[in-house]
Amino acid sequence: MAEVAHHIRREFWNTGKPVETRQFRAYAARLGGEFEDLRGAQASHLELFNPSSHAQSQAYGENCRAAHGDGIIYGSIRLADGTNAVAYRPTKTLDATQTDHWRITTSLDVAPIVQRIRA
Repeated sequence: MAEVAHHIRREFWNTGKPVETRQFRAYAARLGGEFEDLRGAQASHLELFNPSSHAQSQAYGENCRAAHGDGIIYGSIRLADGTNAVAYRPTKTLDATQTDHWRITTSLDVAPIVQRIRA
């Protein structure tokens, strides 16, 4: 949710929205196929883990997709010990199950408030 909250806040800065609350659902899934594994590669690929710009990482991802890769698994730059996955092929996302429910309140004045809520 750290990544989602970050990008919602960026949207607010770009659009000037004052305050908004949104709800999200989290899912767990098993990934099949061949995924590029970049976990632990931050030090050797600094350009792909730049928190201020996604330009290099987006180009890298497009190249992986064009080479018919199934996706990328990488360490989060916003959440210590977090892991993110990019799945290019829906058929490689297996056994998806809804897990947690979240509420994110974002404003220009304070950091996003992320709360786990009941369904």
